Amino acid sequence: MAITVYRVGGAVRDSLLGYPFHETDWVVVGGSPEDLLNQGYQQVGRDFPVFLHPGTKEEYALARTERKKGHGYHGFEVHADPSVTLEQDLSRRDLTVNAMAMTTDGDIIDPYGGQADLQARVLRHVSPHFVEDPLRVLRVARFAARYHPMGFSIAADTMALMTDIVATGELAHLSQERIWTETERALGEQQPAVYFRVLARCNALQALFPALAVTAGIELLERATPYSDRIDVRWSALQNDTTLLGNSLRHLRNQYDKINELNDILMNKNSSMMSEVTEENRKLLSDLQKAQNELQVQEDSLRRLEATLNIKEADLNQVSMELENRAKRVDELEALIAQKDAAVNDLKNRVSAALLGFKDKGLTVEQKNGKVYVSLDAKLLFPSGSTVIDKNGKQALIDLATAIEGESDLEVIVEGHTDTDAIRSNNIPRDNWELSVLRATSVVKIMMENSSIQPKILSASGRSEFHPVDPEDKAKNRRIEIILSPNLNELFDLIDGE
Repeated sequence: MAITVYRVGGAVRDSLLGYPFHETDWVVVGGSPEDLLNQGYQQVGRDFPVFLHPGTKEEYALARTERKKGHGYHGFEVHADPSVTLEQDLSRRDLTVNAMAMTTDGDIIDPYGGQADLQARVLRHVSPHFVEDPLRVLRVARFAARYHPMGFSIAADTMALMTDIVATGELAHLSQERIWTETERALGEQQPAVYFRVLARCNALQALFPALAVTAGIELLERATPYSDRIDVRWSALQNDTTLLGNSLRHLRNQYDKINELNDILMNKNSSMMSEVTEENRKLLSDLQKAQNELQVQEDSLRRLEATLNIKEADLNQVSMELENRAKRVDELEALIAQKDAAVNDLKNRVSAALLGFKDKGLTVEQKNGKVYVSLDAKLLFPSGSTVIDKNGKQALIDLATAIEGESDLEVIVEGHTDTDAIRSNNIPRDNWELSVLRATSVVKIMMENSSIQPKILSASGRSEFHPVDPEDKAKNRRIEIILSPNLNELFDLIDGE
């Protein structure tokens, strides 16, 4: 029998969804443990045959079937044999979207309608055997939390089966470690609150997390989720529910009222029986004293709870205020960045319009990285090896200077660039560095002498031949680059104010 390998599970599902995944599982059909061991695979599965690939270390499992024989997640009898088909292996999986396989050529094998459910954004069980594994209640809830932003929901009949699993008491056979593993992974999803709401819908929340079933912890988790993706922070938000304190306070107040009623009853009874039964009167007085002592204890506990509740409420108000201030700061930063981007775009348009006549003469205007770059070929400005600007190039620089002369909130950097042909001379310029600096200086002087541009926003520098735009085209590398950069001090001041 030929051995065939298929990609299965989450890797197939997430590749079809375009959702990022980091692990790939494989199923081997028609093979035996000996076949894989002979090829260098390492066996790691204890309950069923799973092997690690000798090169990639990815998991390869023999095709298998399962039969329920006991309680909980491990209560299965596994049968792995070369005769087990791919369809039989896929039928034991929990959801249709997880019961697809992909060949090494990329073809999809989908015997249970997983692709249709992906299109419909539905999480649906593969078969009635779904109820045999109680861990599937938590897994489906976790998948719902992961894919809720993509519009996924749980099929009604699948939710009914999850409710049935809870009703049988099978969740009690799950280990605390397994429950926490699924919960911890759910807390790391985009919308972890969905996980707990799904558990609540199928009555699993009361069985697994009874405190959350009577508090507002899920709402607090939902409010805290956008501000942190740390699992410990989200778990803390889920637990720190001031409503729990409020419930305790109301419970104590009910006890207080009942004790007062008991006190009234005992007083009336004592008055009517005083003259008839002295011994009974003493007993009633003793009971009354005991009730009064209990009342005092409850009152003290009530005061402590009220103080704790006030502290929690103050802390919550402080956190809410801090979050609101941070949101305002983010809005201010976004507005300022948008303003700077609009200013740069407007500057680029004005410069392009001013230099339109030089468009096909070796001059380009480009906007990138929040700056405007004006690049002029050396042939437009200078004779070969010269630092004196000719009249055509001079006019382009005058037009540029005139376009920006009213700008004060701007930095203008003029950079000279040469090709790789080395200059060796006893006269100035003596090398490529001096040529690039002198040309940049000539440009700056032309701009200052023919406009009212502020000198303090100008600077000249030379980059020699070490920043080519095209190593294969020397002519492109001989150029002047004028970089117009908006002053970002206001933005940095706002950031420093954090």
